[in-house]
Amino acid sequence: MPRIIINRNSEWANKWKNFDLFLNDEHLSVIEDKETLTFNLPKGSYILRAKMDWCSSQSYYFELQENQDRYFEVTGFIFSKYLLPLAFGCFVFFWVIYFLYDFHSISLAFILMAFMGYILYFMSIGRNQFLQIKEITGKF
Repeated sequence: MPRIIINRNSEWANKWKNFDLFLNDEHLSVIEDKETLTFNLPKGSYILRAKMDWCSSQSYYFELQENQDRYFEVTGFIFSKYLLPLAFGCFVFFWVIYFLYDFHSISLAFILMAFMGYILYFMSIGRNQFLQIKEITGKF
């Protein structure tokens, strides 16, 4: 019987949130941080999507053949595991030098606004790209 195996690695940004998985627009399961789920499905065509609060992934279309395994990984938006900690660090650094040292840096403020704009894009206009589903060749 065909199977799909869905993995979710640990991410700093979404560590405490669960993702809902949908198969053909029907709720399939909830996947937690660092969890791998396996589903036996009949042969056929499918649409896989992940959702978290008001944000989701784009739909991933795939077909399952008899005795075929397909491996998927669900993650946050591109560069989220690097940019969110970096943006948080810049935010703390900016406020420390602003209040403790009375140092007003316009360039650091613009860098911070660029980080925040990138993150806010994926939480508003790009909310259907906040999560990503990638097919992995081979096994995890």
